[in-house]
Order: sequence, then structure tokens, then C-alpha cells
Amino acid sequence: MSKKDYSHIEHNDISLWKYHTYINFKTSAQLLEWASNDKKNFILSDKVYDAMLYCLENDIEESIVITILVENGVSLDVAIRKPNFQKILNVYTKRLLDVENYEKLSSIKQEIEKYNLEISN
Repeated sequence: MSKKDYSHIEHNDISLWKYHTYINFKTSAQLLEWASNDKKNFILSDKVYDAMLYCLENDIEESIVITILVENGVSLDVAIRKPNFQKILNVYTKRLLDVENYEKLSSIKQEIEKYNLEISN
């Protein structure tokens, strides 16, 4: 499937993130494995956090970060909305604390202060 084949996907008038990507999986099991691996590699989590910052910097209320497609025709949009930004931040920073990634936590603290968001424990 080429990128042009995705044009039929409805996004309910939510803008795509500047770095929006499509991720294809041949089976639901591959999708599940990828999602489970995010607990270690933070691929999706990092994208969601980066998209949240982009929305804050550009005063965007909501955005679709990635679109996940499974070969059997199932698609899933990962979208973020401004009312959920504090919750997204809380979950992300808790996971970073769990893996003791203090360097990333330090940079996050500096990035979010100007948006009235806080790292909570």
C-alpha cells in the first residue's frame, strides 16, 4: 500500500501532526507486539509527547499523531487533545521515572514550564 492509498481515511476534521506517520502491520499480533515493545523503546510515547509539544507551541487543540493500519483493513488513529495534555505528560513522565531516564525528565521539565503543565509524582 502506498501513501496515496491512505487518502480515503476519514480523520473527522482533526489535523494531522506535522510529522504524522502511517505504520503498517501484517497481523494484529505484530501490532500487539509493537505496542508491548513501546514499554521499553518509547517509540509511540516519544511521538505522542513530541506531538503534544508541537500542539502547545502552535496553539493546536488536537492532532492525529500516527495512523496504524493492519493488513485486514483495520485502521486506528492515535489522536491527542489539549484537555488530555496533562494526563499524557503524567503517564509519560511516570514511565520515564520507572526506567530512570532522568536526563529526559530534566529536559521535559524545562520544556513544559512555559505551558502551565507540571510533572507530578
